[in-house]
Amino acid sequence: MSSLAKPVEAADAFRAGLQIDPKNEQIENALQKVEVQIANTPKDWEDAKTRGNESYRNGAYEDAIGWYTVGLDLLGVRLTDGVDVGANRQSDGDEKKEKPSHAAAPSKNIAALLANRAEARRQLSDVKACVRDCDLALEYEPSHIKAMIRRALAYEYLERFDLSAADFGNALKLDAGNQIAREGHRRVSAFAAKLKTERD
Repeated sequence: MSSLAKPVEAADAFRAGLQIDPKNEQIENALQKVEVQIANTPKDWEDAKTRGNESYRNGAYEDAIGWYTVGLDLLGVRLTDGVDVGANRQSDGDEKKEKPSHAAAPSKNIAALLANRAEARRQLSDVKACVRDCDLALEYEPSHIKAMIRRALAYEYLERFDLSAADFGNALKLDAGNQIAREGHRRVSAFAAKLKTERD
């Protein structure tokens, strides 16, 4: 049953009630509330993504995160704090990784929502959550360039220059003309090389 089923059923029942008692204000008010709820509920994951993108463009990053999360929910992906429920994951690179638990959902759609949510989180300086979303997006779609670049930018912010350089480099392998990846790789490579020299 879709998330819209119950409000739609309630609206139908209220309309039927108004046919019996057209002047009943209580039923009229209840119908109006349910119609507002239906109008504010995305029809599908693409509708949720569109609403998230619009919120993002308007600088409403928290709202965007909410819409992208709704989109993931509509695809059947249940996440707790950006972590796929059922996967044994931790943040920060040394985690034990398992396959995402929602293989039936279209992986490119899930990855797109996760990558978009990651960017909204990065805009709010929640860079560890950004990394977690990108990690999961890349498990669903290993060649998702936006997720690679957004994780690279987050790693750069966290001063994990070696990881940042690797992500920028991998993005460039997939799209040699990507300006953000090229500039980012140039920017962090010197820091990554310096850290490697200090460790050696």
